[in-house]
Amino acid sequence: QGVAVAQGGRRIYIGATGFSMFNVSIADAATNSVVKSVGVLGNTIRLAENPAGTEVWAAGGSATVKILNTASETLSGFVASSGQIFFPEGVAFTPDGAKAYVTNAPFTNVAVIDSGTRTVSTTVSAGYRGVAVTLDGSRVFLGGAGAGFLAVAGTIDVATDTQGTSVPVADSDLRDVAMHPDGTRVYISRGTGVSMIDIASSTETLAVAIGSDNQGIDVHPDGTRVYLADPVAGAVHVLDADTLAVITSIAVGGEPFGKGRFIGPVATCGDGIVTFPETCDDGNTTSGDCCSSTCQSETGDPCPDDGLECTDDACSAAGVCTHPAKPDTTACTPDANECSDDH
Repeated sequence: QGVAVAQGGRRIYIGATGFSMFNVSIADAATNSVVKSVGVLGNTIRLAENPAGTEVWAAGGSATVKILNTASETLSGFVASSGQIFFPEGVAFTPDGAKAYVTNAPFTNVAVIDSGTRTVSTTVSAGYRGVAVTLDGSRVFLGGAGAGFLAVAGTIDVATDTQGTSVPVADSDLRDVAMHPDGTRVYISRGTGVSMIDIASSTETLAVAIGSDNQGIDVHPDGTRVYLADPVAGAVHVLDADTLAVITSIAVGGEPFGKGRFIGPVATCGDGIVTFPETCDDGNTTSGDCCSSTCQSETGDPCPDDGLECTDDACSAAGVCTHPAKPDTTACTPDANECSDDH
């Protein structure tokens, strides 16, 4: 059910539910194929990568949050707290990575976790499904109704970790949550529609009817489109981010859920950040320096000479010019090779 695009868009973490599938699959975005499955001892409904890119947290069932190390791609630990984590369903980090908010279904509360100590600091009665933190790190928006199953979107004030202003919405059947990249609005998928909420005023500014039994929702990084997973239609609906009008519907078969952040980042060649499908990014768009003008690692030997006779000049696999010392292949007797030690 859950999906998290991580590591600059290169890896895709996919959660599984069902007694015989207690694992998280890791796929390579370049080939769209699973390269590894990691046993996690429980269901996974939603996943999230921490801001540092070092861990992916998986929430779902078994009263624990499972933690995967992204470098080793192994299970590295759990967060468990009797009476505070019941049936974790959603997880989201603050921008600084200091806290993680984990929703508990069907108990309509949220566990606030210190991500450094991996301990629960408090719980807040606010929501129980999808969860997203605002870009400024001040508020948390939640899917699922608050106490009493009212038609509201729950919020949490991050500074105090207390229940914030509830936002009345068109339908109480709230599902997943996604932030617009400009930080001004949030989108919530509903059973048969989508709501757009203005963050500053805490009001629902637009609600449309679309789909049935809607699940995951995400926003394109350029802010122009919203993607909605509709398992009954077997499709992902593409909506205009301003009007929520349907641009197109992509038939994907099966029952798509896509809970979490399932849209990959946009690669900008020359920004110094390696983002899929880039293989390198040296901060410019000039070829001939090991990283091409399209941010692909260059082959051959375009690495500029450093002027030192005792070093090689070679491009690394990451598209970086390196100057390793030439190997010493001489015996112990003195020789005429300036680049060798005689020992």
